[in-house]
Amino acid sequence: GQVGSSHHNIVPYGRYPVQDGHIVLALFNDAFWRNFCHAIGQSELIDDDRFRRGPDRVANRSALETIVCDALKQKTVAEWHEIFDKGDVPHAPVNSVGDALTQSLVKTRGLIHTTDHPRAGKVDVVGSPIQFLEKVFDLPANPSPTLGQHSAEVLRDVLGYSEAQIDALSAQGVIGCDAPD
Repeated sequence: GQVGSSHHNIVPYGRYPVQDGHIVLALFNDAFWRNFCHAIGQSELIDDDRFRRGPDRVANRSALETIVCDALKQKTVAEWHEIFDKGDVPHAPVNSVGDALTQSLVKTRGLIHTTDHPRAGKVDVVGSPIQFLEKVFDLPANPSPTLGQHSAEVLRDVLGYSEAQIDALSAQGVIGCDAPD
């Protein structure tokens, strides 16, 4: 069945709510499980037969997820980050798009480019995240197309429509060939 951001064979693993947002945990082995138990102040869970080993945690997913969620709701993303960093617990914050795009790594890698949009003016767009040390992919930062901007081009060049067919579709209001001003 579906498990959302969780994992079929690893528990706890996935996105969990905290006081001010969400974090991701990836406790993919018993050592990280023990570190997590210490970090949340519930070391007794380490010796609980329901959760002692990975398969035990999977078999008792529902009970364990309740315990984990209840514990994590007690602190903020920043508080858990500090605790989990010190405790060697694999984790990460779940960022909004805005937060993700303002991280220093995004700037360092030059992922945001400004381009001129025909209707919206200057807009920021995300560049290619694929980068290599030896090769820089300096692709043009094109704005997103306006509605119907490429309709005639796709109908003609990809689907093989004639200009008469495209004109007829446009005249009937089936397509809107909206070219930038």
